[in-house]
Amino acid sequence: MFFDLTKIKESTPIRHVEFHSVIDSTNNWAKELFAQSVGRPFLILAAEQTAGRGRGAKTWWTGRGSLAASVGLEFSKMVLKRTDFANLSPRVGRIVAELVASRIPDECRTEARLPNDVYVDGKKIAGILIESPTPQRLIIGIGLNVNNRFADAPPEYRNLPITTLYDILGEELDLTDIVVELLQRLFREIRNSRRKLGNWS
Repeated sequence: MFFDLTKIKESTPIRHVEFHSVIDSTNNWAKELFAQSVGRPFLILAAEQTAGRGRGAKTWWTGRGSLAASVGLEFSKMVLKRTDFANLSPRVGRIVAELVASRIPDECRTEARLPNDVYVDGKKIAGILIESPTPQRLIIGIGLNVNNRFADAPPEYRNLPITTLYDILGEELDLTDIVVELLQRLFREIRNSRRKLGNWS
């Protein structure tokens, strides 16, 4: 098992969490999970995605050891509008960038680039995909290169500027700790926005 699911539930507001060894896309499954009677907020984690998605027609490489996660939230008020995504996406990007910066040497330059990417020294390390299946439901998809290696990327990605935390540090990190810290940062941001978004259920 890549993750300690019990620790994740005990340390964050997540009420339901699933881990999939292989899945097409965590965001795709999140849309299906809303139709099931599982607790909200929920979290989907995957070791490998066969059809990881970015914005538009872009794809996302999920190498073994990377973090592929989708958080599902259901709000009590139908308040989610296009402008909410424009405001939320850069904030999530900043959260991921701050987490990455806390784990790597100070001399590395970490930046969140609009609309939804995080880079270290000019190389992409994370991507964010936010979707809303209905006006009151929100999916926050995050792909972060953690313990995967760029050398293992498929040929179609080899000419792209991509990096991973392992490539930067030369050692593996605890994926559960990464998830817990990411969720804690994310839900602090959501709480700060609760007046606008309403309560989640």
